[in-house]
Amino acid sequence: MHAATRACLMREPARVAVNISPQHLRTPEFMADVALALRLSGLPPWRLEIEVTEGVFLGGAAVDTLHALRAKGITVALDDFGTGYSSLNYLIDFPVDKIKIDRSFVIGMAQRPESEAVVDAMLTLARRLGIRVTAEGVETPEQALALKLKRCDDIQGWLLSKAVPADEVDALAEFGPRALRIKVPALFESRLAAAIAMRSSPAA
Repeated sequence: MHAATRACLMREPARVAVNISPQHLRTPEFMADVALALRLSGLPPWRLEIEVTEGVFLGGAAVDTLHALRAKGITVALDDFGTGYSSLNYLIDFPVDKIKIDRSFVIGMAQRPESEAVVDAMLTLARRLGIRVTAEGVETPEQALALKLKRCDDIQGWLLSKAVPADEVDALAEFGPRALRIKVPALFESRLAAAIAMRSSPAA
């Protein structure tokens, strides 16, 4: 309820993401709680994003609840994708709106070719299924640019901002993109793009 109310006070029509545990999702009153929060706050359903982990798919009732959320126009995101149970059947049997690549793969991109290969595979699969992708744990300009070149939809991490109190979110939304452009200048971007393209090209 608090998150929905705060989202309505923002100047930008931003989406608010709320982490929900499998146990909470399975409670009989969960859908009624969500409906009450939307009604009292005035937040449109499309601005609410429910983040869940793969554990919710171990219970049929939880899956039914997720279907009901999406039917109301609420977005469902699968957090920490690539860890835990990680069955690709989840993306087929339950078409989520977004997957969030776990930070362990993002951090590992520069250190292990295997991690970068997994990220590439996730992005390719998501595009084919029409699912948006957020990369978690982005901490360096190099990571941000590499993900941009791979056409990742969104990034999340300390490069953009540390966690801030709710009353500072408006300022972050206003100045965040400008700060990111300062951290990732165009010249550096072009050099990194050339380096990645050279590394990715087949050997002569």
